[in-house]
Amino acid sequence: MAAKAAAAVDPFAAATKKTTSTLKSKSPIYVAASLAGLDGKVIYEKSDIISAIENFAKGHKLEEQGKAMKEQARPVATTGAKYHFTRDWVQARTRPESPKYVTNDIGDGVYLSVSFNDASRKLDDAGFNQLAALIGQKNAEENVIRRHNFFINPDSLSNSAKVMKNGKVAEQNVMDAIKEALQEKFGPSPEVLAGLFQAVEIFETKKGLIDKGLEFVAPGKTAADAERLAHFLEVVRTTIALKPGGEKKEPSK
Repeated sequence: MAAKAAAAVDPFAAATKKTTSTLKSKSPIYVAASLAGLDGKVIYEKSDIISAIENFAKGHKLEEQGKAMKEQARPVATTGAKYHFTRDWVQARTRPESPKYVTNDIGDGVYLSVSFNDASRKLDDAGFNQLAALIGQKNAEENVIRRHNFFINPDSLSNSAKVMKNGKVAEQNVMDAIKEALQEKFGPSPEVLAGLFQAVEIFETKKGLIDKGLEFVAPGKTAADAERLAHFLEVVRTTIALKPGGEKKEPSK
């Protein structure tokens, strides 16, 4: 009688099944207690440690709350400050320095010191076009910087390349060849020059542009001049810094 043929083995079904490790890590819990050094002297009492933990947690919560409060209040405060700032500016014909935005008529309550910072601001084509539309193409071109800063690609300096040396083609270190003469040396290897330098585009307003606001957009002392000046501050992306001070005064009884 013929032997019964063995059934074909399914290698996928027969594969040894390995159980994935389910080991769970558990963070240790340290209960606050008095802390003593090796000499047995108490460094911190239990109450001090508990207070530190609670104060840190409370401080973090207050910090987050304070950040949210400042972010919510900032647009209102800066818009209000800018309103007064530009109107004062067009009347005085000189830029006000560090005005204070106060909460009461006599100026001894809570206040914000306001700084309209003059600095270079990065531009793109849209930002430049907006500036040109406001102060004129010529004025915009004269008050921005647009160029490329070139940097040598350091990865290229340690390579060797074919260069002309004493009238013959030879191998030479790129950095050494640069020292001798770029154009002359790299005639046979133009691909080296193509990848040698890295260019970073610089496109930004010139510092000092903010002080030309009156000249460019506010020749008079009207509300419209102040409005254009406020728009100018937005277009040149003036940073408005706020620093709080003073105390809230309780109403007299």
